[in-house]
Amino acid sequence: FANQPALQFYQRAIALCEAGEAGSSGLDIAADLPGLLNEELGDVLALVGKFEQAQAAFERALSRPAPVEALWRAEIYRKISAVLIQKYQRPQALGALDHAERALGLSPGEGLLPERQEWLQIQLARSNVFYWNNQPEEMDAIHRQILPLVEADGRPDQQLELLGQQLMARFRHERYRLSAETVDIARRRLALVSTLDNPYNTAWAQFNMGFSLLWHSDPRAARDWMIQSYEEAARMGASLLQVRSLAYLSVASRQLGDVQSAREESLRLYEQAESIGEYSYQGISLANQGWLAWREGDPDRAEQLCTAAKEIWRNKGWGMFAWLADWVLLAIAVSQRNPALAEERAQTLLHLDPDAQPLLDEVEKNLVAARQACYAGQVEAAFQDFNQVLELVKNSGDL
Repeated sequence: FANQPALQFYQRAIALCEAGEAGSSGLDIAADLPGLLNEELGDVLALVGKFEQAQAAFERALSRPAPVEALWRAEIYRKISAVLIQKYQRPQALGALDHAERALGLSPGEGLLPERQEWLQIQLARSNVFYWNNQPEEMDAIHRQILPLVEADGRPDQQLELLGQQLMARFRHERYRLSAETVDIARRRLALVSTLDNPYNTAWAQFNMGFSLLWHSDPRAARDWMIQSYEEAARMGASLLQVRSLAYLSVASRQLGDVQSAREESLRLYEQAESIGEYSYQGISLANQGWLAWREGDPDRAEQLCTAAKEIWRNKGWGMFAWLADWVLLAIAVSQRNPALAEERAQTLLHLDPDAQPLLDEVEKNLVAARQACYAGQVEAAFQDFNQVLELVKNSGDL
């Protein structure tokens, strides 16, 4: 995982290939070597979060000859799809997977074993796009289709990837209020992946374990797993995993009331997310910084930060945990005894994005009562209900 020297060596090797092809170096270059080197260069660029450059490397690879043309082109299109997801270009990501299937040119179960396994990998990649599109039913349909094929032909890593995709579908179905059964699936996947001696996959499984525990209302255990995944990601230079681990590590610290850790993690998160263009996670950083400002008695700065977080999420179509900002904004309106603004912010919390984590039942009931009191002009009763809501949310750790 000495990624920077690796990038330099790949770039030098590609330059030598180009010189050899131009006849200026005296080297005899195999026809398929430049394409293979560009693919490997793209892999490292994607790992370190340079997604635009990774896509360019993969596209250069596509223009070169390959040892097994159809199989290789399918693999490159699939890797382009993965990069496009990180660039928030999900329709294009699905289009790249369509190109991958056409390049492979096979129906399910056809072809040699490597080709069948690549077809499976394309379906797993398609399931991943559907996760980000919040289409769990489409994920389920893919999983039902490929399950017998994965059991018959899948590599061990593909069997684990299917389990991981099934876990992610449950995240969406349960809307991040996760059941004990879902946590058990994450635990089982972690136990299985650890048998493969693959640090990268193990670190992602640790992340999913922490993520599952966090949304199963166990932030203390979640934080332990997130620290492990973050440290392993940092060792490998896996930028995307670093950012995601740090994002939910900061949420766990917030829920535990660990102000110092939440501050350090949120500031680090903003910088690391910015470096790879993961703006949605910058939103988490801003919302947590807003929460810190609110706790420190600076409502103006808290409102500015939380509003900025919501603007980022609005532009990027990300609303799973918008309450990170919304509860702070409601608390500010209540402290200002502004009934119109409090009612407006309550309405935002009650009319959630379909992607969003739902309110707890008791919280929702009291929030509805507060809005009804506002409508009836019963200001004192409304603020009594709003304060009760905020107390419930504080007790849950969300505020």
